[in-house]
Amino acid sequence: MARTGIWTRRALMGSSALILAAQALPALARSGFPSSKLGDVLPDLKVDHPRLLITADAMNAMRVTASNDPVFARLIARILADAQSVLSRPHVPFNLTGAERPSMLGGSRTIIHYIMTCAFAWRWTGERSYADRAIAEMVSAARFPEWNHTHFLDVAETSFGVAIGYDWLHDVMDETTRDLVRTALVEKCLLWADRAYRGTKDEWLGFPRYTWNWNQVCNGGALAAAIAVAESEAQLCSDVIAGAIKSVPLALTAYEPDGVSAEGPVYWTYGTTYHVIILAMMETAFGSDRGLANSEGFHVTDIFRLWAQGPAGKAFNYADCHEKLAPSAALAYLGKRFAHPATIGKAREDLMGLLEASDLNGEFDRFLPLYTLWYPTTVSARHDNEKAKHFRGDADLAIFRSGWSVNDTYLGFKGGNNAANHAHHDLGSFVLDSQGVRWAIDLGSDSYQVPGYFDSSPGGKRFQIYRISASGHGTLMPEGGQQSPGGTAPILHFKERKDGGMAVLDLTQAYPSSAQRIWRGVDFRDDGRRIVLRDEVDRGKPGALWRWAMFTRALITLQGNRAILTQDGKIMEAVIDTPGHRFEILSANPGRPLEADNKGVSILAIRAASNTGGDLDLTVSLYPAGRTSRPGSASSALKDWI
Repeated sequence: MARTGIWTRRALMGSSALILAAQALPALARSGFPSSKLGDVLPDLKVDHPRLLITADAMNAMRVTASNDPVFARLIARILADAQSVLSRPHVPFNLTGAERPSMLGGSRTIIHYIMTCAFAWRWTGERSYADRAIAEMVSAARFPEWNHTHFLDVAETSFGVAIGYDWLHDVMDETTRDLVRTALVEKCLLWADRAYRGTKDEWLGFPRYTWNWNQVCNGGALAAAIAVAESEAQLCSDVIAGAIKSVPLALTAYEPDGVSAEGPVYWTYGTTYHVIILAMMETAFGSDRGLANSEGFHVTDIFRLWAQGPAGKAFNYADCHEKLAPSAALAYLGKRFAHPATIGKAREDLMGLLEASDLNGEFDRFLPLYTLWYPTTVSARHDNEKAKHFRGDADLAIFRSGWSVNDTYLGFKGGNNAANHAHHDLGSFVLDSQGVRWAIDLGSDSYQVPGYFDSSPGGKRFQIYRISASGHGTLMPEGGQQSPGGTAPILHFKERKDGGMAVLDLTQAYPSSAQRIWRGVDFRDDGRRIVLRDEVDRGKPGALWRWAMFTRALITLQGNRAILTQDGKIMEAVIDTPGHRFEILSANPGRPLEADNKGVSILAIRAASNTGGDLDLTVSLYPAGRTSRPGSASSALKDWI
């Protein structure tokens, strides 16, 4: 659209032109991210296409690898077979779903899958049918009435897929098709992104100021679109690229200091995959990532990802996460870039699993072609001999493991900040694996369509949802009470030993006004053959009841202060070492419409009253490989652990 008076396409904002014109939005809105000079951003831009992630030279190098490496050849064959299956599938329809948070995100991700897979297949084979199928998907998406800017993740992922197709198939499309697709990228993504970078107050365009996964995904989609069409929309794209370069470092702060993700390992994969894509796009388009990886925490964040997965493959799924961790090619990139052999080995293991899988329907399988760019070669991938690791951040984690084999014992212990994005009120909770079994579980996220799921305002509904509340977690809590939405629980002391290690967590601020001091300690002893959990409450309300809980899928048999847990033909034992208490079994079904009923899950619980001084000491020993020694006496006071 040509400039008319003071109006520009940037002011009219594409499909919302009439609304914005009625509001008389000025062409240059108040700037939160100042307009860059064209010469500051685009002189180093690679002139020809493709320039997003792949180059002609990279494709030539891949052909050499495919001729010499049977596994790489299998990867190419798997991508081509997937592309062949896409040829007969219908186009992704425009469809917003969900009353609580209308979204087209599932469709957006399928668009990436179809376009990237077929565009790669064309570049590899030269067969026109693959190019035509990808172009048809791009045209279909371009004709959508919108890409749902009120849930900008939808815009970002749709834009990424369409931008990849525009770039990889640029010279195959006729000019009319290029104009249609380019206009869609500008009007349905770049104009909205530009508005976001200029500091709009619109709540749905706040991603440039975020530190969590929205920053990386939304910046990634906008950056891909800007790089793809930069020669045709130079000033607009220059400004969007400048905005992304300023915004992305905020996401790096979330990895400090030890690479942990407060959002949990599933959202770590989502955000970090797009962060890696951003780095790789900058490298291929400009020859440099412009410092967007400059963070000590980011340089070791792949190590967090390795430790956040138990020996049987299940995630330490705190926050809005589930137990399954899907593979991502980003792990291969990180391992190669930061020279971490164990990470490369894990990426190779994940890739081999994808090649053996019967279908490609995993959470990040849409990015399968990226494995060709960061192909994880065979390496000597021995893990270090550490038995315990402390990951500091808004998720303050102590993780213990006897080893890396499927039957080894693993304990994840959760502290941190309840105010973190996607956080649950899970401070003090734990997961436990041994003998290939997940004995102590975290229920994980519920459906995002549960009413109020994202209402985290003061008094909001989010923290009343069972799976998010303290009641739905294996922690210590005052009976009938809940954790504070702004509560914190720092790990006060952590120590690794040759046989394991220990950590002490301060839960006092998680339950304000409940007691003067609330500490919880875990001691991973004898390579996890015995795990001691000790809780101390000082000067709380006299006679107050406290609930100790462990959520489990195991069958529980109670014997007073002992509990025998049976699952998958394996046995573990729990013993209350503090005299005068007994276990009981509670239901994990909240009995609320629309919430998960947690079928098959029980709560191994203790309900204990504080004494007349408001104090409570409680020690429980877990024997996750079965009882192999006599139970110990009540553990020493936590102050003596420090």
